[in-house]
Amino acid sequence: MPLPTAVPGPEGSAGNVTTLNGHVQTDNSSAPAVAVGAGAGSGATAALVSGTDTAGQVTITTAGTPAAGTLATVTFATPFAAKPACFVCCASADSGLVPLAATSTTTVLTIYAQAGVTTAHTYLINYLAVAAL
Repeated sequence: MPLPTAVPGPEGSAGNVTTLNGHVQTDNSSAPAVAVGAGAGSGATAALVSGTDTAGQVTITTAGTPAAGTLATVTFATPFAAKPACFVCCASADSGLVPLAATSTTTVLTIYAQAGVTTAHTYLINYLAVAAL
């Protein structure tokens, strides 16, 4: 069995990166905060299913009259030193019909729906945030 290889983070960073059997893992245990966006509709909800600043899963339940726009924001528990590259994708088959986009700052990941959002529907979305050292 291969031993884990730890790569220490820069001074002041929140954690380390570890590879085990070719899988990248982080030990950042702080959970980010999630807030629902106006694009999800009035009365919508958003929550973190699981995750850290590096990667996780968000659930968004639409309400009212959802539209293209901000579905949710993920506020990182620890700001990145530089703006991370962020990726989002639908995590369930019935969520896959909504084209998604992401933008980020050093403190926030914003998840956008470009079109196709329906009311009273729960979307499960995965995210990944990576910044260069």
